[in-house]
Amino acid sequence: MKIYRAGIYARLSVRGSERKAESIENQFLICREFAKVTDDIEIIGCYSDFGKSGMNYDRPGFKRMYEDILAKKIDCVIVKDLSRFGRNHIDTGDFLQKIFPLLGVRFIAVSDGYDSISDMFGKKEFAVNLKNLVNELYAYDIGVKVKYAKELKKKEGNYLGSRAPYGYKIVYENDIRVLRREEMTYRIVRQILKMYDDGRSIKEIADMLYMERINPPGEYLKSREVMKSGEIMTEGGKDAELKRWNESTIRNIIKKHKI
Repeated sequence: MKIYRAGIYARLSVRGSERKAESIENQFLICREFAKVTDDIEIIGCYSDFGKSGMNYDRPGFKRMYEDILAKKIDCVIVKDLSRFGRNHIDTGDFLQKIFPLLGVRFIAVSDGYDSISDMFGKKEFAVNLKNLVNELYAYDIGVKVKYAKELKKKEGNYLGSRAPYGYKIVYENDIRVLRREEMTYRIVRQILKMYDDGRSIKEIADMLYMERINPPGEYLKSREVMKSGEIMTEGGKDAELKRWNESTIRNIIKKHKI
């Protein structure tokens, strides 16, 4: 009896519509339990992509699995269901009906009850094609809804960014998510703009902020300190902990306020 060397593949796009039951861990568990009761399968490795869309195959975990297939390390792919493998019905169909058969790879979608070696005559092929099409339409529908929801929030005046730019804070006013100036950090923004207007170069501005011990935005988010406290110095006379401002950060602040 041929023993197939299997790789389990799991994917989660982290959209709100995907249930907790679709977690990477649960997908792995379902596939492992299936392999335990299947005599001709040995699990070789697990591959996953978190936060990746199923509409394309430009995914690190998927690429690593495919490289192992080409290297003959695995000759069987197990997924919880077809939607975890992909939601593009054309590309998914190419893998299932052309690429995998050419490479001698067995494909199993546990929840869909599909196993390529038990469908040698294509009896389930139509059902697979139909499900792939449904998965793609579902992904497209979710994408449209998410885009519409964002556009609606934007029209209502909502700020859609995950965090506020340096110099600002996110507040809710009449249930609308808006940006308002944050007094301490906006003072630094004004200082940057004044130095730029006075003819200072970006590097000179970065040097001045360092000399005044002003924390860059990333450090400010961690410590909530506008200025670095303490007097920790190295032998060379430089601050051992104070981080320098990235010149691209300064450039972006100037660009946003000079439009």
